[in-house]
Amino acid sequence: MKLLRTTLILLCATLLYGCLEETAYCPTDRDIVVRFVYVYNGDDVFSGNVEMVNLFVFDNTSGLLVHSELVNYYQLEQFAGTMLNYLEPGEYRLVAWGNAGQHSTFGRVNEGDHFNTSYVGRQGVPRNTNAQPGNGDRLHFAPGLLTVPRSGDVEITMSFARAYIGLEVFVVNKFLYTGELLPPIIEIDGASSHFDFDRAPGGNITLREATVVQAQFVERPAVTMFRTKLFDNNANLVKQLRVHSAVDNEVHFTIDTPMFRQIIAQYMADNGIGSLKNDVSPRRVIPIVIEFTGQEVEVSIMVPNFELLPGIPVS
Repeated sequence: MKLLRTTLILLCATLLYGCLEETAYCPTDRDIVVRFVYVYNGDDVFSGNVEMVNLFVFDNTSGLLVHSELVNYYQLEQFAGTMLNYLEPGEYRLVAWGNAGQHSTFGRVNEGDHFNTSYVGRQGVPRNTNAQPGNGDRLHFAPGLLTVPRSGDVEITMSFARAYIGLEVFVVNKFLYTGELLPPIIEIDGASSHFDFDRAPGGNITLREATVVQAQFVERPAVTMFRTKLFDNNANLVKQLRVHSAVDNEVHFTIDTPMFRQIIAQYMADNGIGSLKNDVSPRRVIPIVIEFTGQEVEVSIMVPNFELLPGIPVS
């Protein structure tokens, strides 16, 4: 027993001596706090929009990844943030992605990988070049810089912003043109396959989703949702939307790039949006209504007040 006590005393003395040395670092003598916020209209709406956070810590000098962690929903309920007390003194670059769930995957994010090669992308891309599902995760992004001194507590705040735009497509009365009762399939070109860790989109893929008939309405609109990269109404906006037959995949209607730009320009003007990329709203869904009227097709961003069938309660 005396030998064990002597050993413990010597161990403590050695650790204490190490902490007192001029060049030593003791990770237990400080709190390094990282808080997550999502400010919109003066309020913090983080808890209502982000359910999980993948945090990546890079050495700001070398650019190499030194740490990563997942802060899950239950942890965020207790505290919207995390502690990085074990980091050694230095300069760090932090990147946080919110809601990277079952539709997303991270690449080049092992310790020692470089910031410039890390990315988050859709599952199966780029291994699979086929059209991808449109219902990607509601990704949000927050960058940060952290300086860890040799002593004293540190606290930084990482502010999140949206990394996607929602497109909700309504197809009305298509059977009047085609005679087909099966709901159509929608494809959209010009989506990104991944983001780098500066939130810049990369790759160019096609998204494809089947529509679902909203049978509670008299008009029976066929509806589907896409989540695509951030974009603005400028020369870089190149998108095409196609309405396909669910029977033989024939294209029954196309919104080409000029028409798509016109739709986006109208939506931005109607909602007072100068830039969709810099739009601070945590959720942004642009409606596109495609209505078949015999041999004509009308396109708008105004969702009609569909008529509920008798006996359907109003939610």
